[in-house]
Amino acid sequence: MNDVIVARHYANLQEHNIPLGVNAQADYWVWLCSNTKQFIIAAEEMPKCKPPGMDLIFIVDDSGSIDPNAFQNVRTFLTTIIKDLKTNQANRIGIVRFNSAAYLELNITYNFDMAYQKAQNLTHAKGYTDIGKGLEMAYQQFKQFGRSDVPMVGVLITDGDGGDASADADNLKSMGVNLFTVGVGDHATHELIKWCKVF
Repeated sequence: MNDVIVARHYANLQEHNIPLGVNAQADYWVWLCSNTKQFIIAAEEMPKCKPPGMDLIFIVDDSGSIDPNAFQNVRTFLTTIIKDLKTNQANRIGIVRFNSAAYLELNITYNFDMAYQKAQNLTHAKGYTDIGKGLEMAYQQFKQFGRSDVPMVGVLITDGDGGDASADADNLKSMGVNLFTVGVGDHATHELIKWCKVF
């Protein structure tokens, strides 16, 4: 994710719009990374730019409004990012999934092999969607286990069809969590943009 964040800053300088959908984002990041690999390597070789690690929690919508094929793309997205995160031993990762309730799939940990397995086999439970429940559980995890000396990052992966979670998003941001969203499906709502950074 450290590489991804460096790439994201680079992407901000580009004229290309970053798509919301998982499939479109996969194509976009393949294109971007092929053009920014040397940029990332150079940035990491600069001591002042080398990230100190981070605590990252994926907040994953596993509700019935997510198409099964799209959910498999979510698993692939997670495992790809987890592989990248593993390159920095100071990183930690957690996974929360939610539908009408929230479930702690993986507490924040340094164990990336376990995180990879959890992501690869993530349950698609279906049911209704309550984004606020997922954000609230992530908030509790950061509050109890987050490190104050490294960036805290939440990545919400959802189609956005789950009510107004603005208050829960604000709670996370008020404690210093950088909250990003990845839209799932072709009809991912643009309402997400109001209270998260599109990633």
